[in-house]
Amino acid sequence: MKWLLMALTLFLVSCDVVQEPKENEYINLGDPFDAMVWIASNITYRGETGSQDDWQLPSRTKRERAGDCEDTSILLASALLASGESGVWLVGYEKSNGKKHMVVEWANMLWESEYGYPTEIPAGAHVILRCTFEDALKVCK
Repeated sequence: MKWLLMALTLFLVSCDVVQEPKENEYINLGDPFDAMVWIASNITYRGETGSQDDWQLPSRTKRERAGDCEDTSILLASALLASGESGVWLVGYEKSNGKKHMVVEWANMLWESEYGYPTEIPAGAHVILRCTFEDALKVCK
């Protein structure tokens, strides 16, 4: 019993506590292209420290004005939905060098959220994630 309690404690300590999404995480940054310009001009790239990759709520990314590709992609998806757009997806892929990246799929194109321009998945990369904004919020902090 003692070992079971210790194992359960270690498991719970190692798990992330996922914050429940706020009622409204749609962040209005104007029309879609204004939102892209705002994100590219106002959000500073801040990579993750350590092995944990935390996804931020859009409100946190906007407030802190910093985040990595997942954070800016989630913020862009939020802004697109706030402006009334539909068909917005978050797409994660792994490059041939093993690095992972996230972009936004909208209007039948992939958008680089950090710079606000259309992009393509590089040759040799493969998609590892395609999810909705709502699904992404479930893992945001």
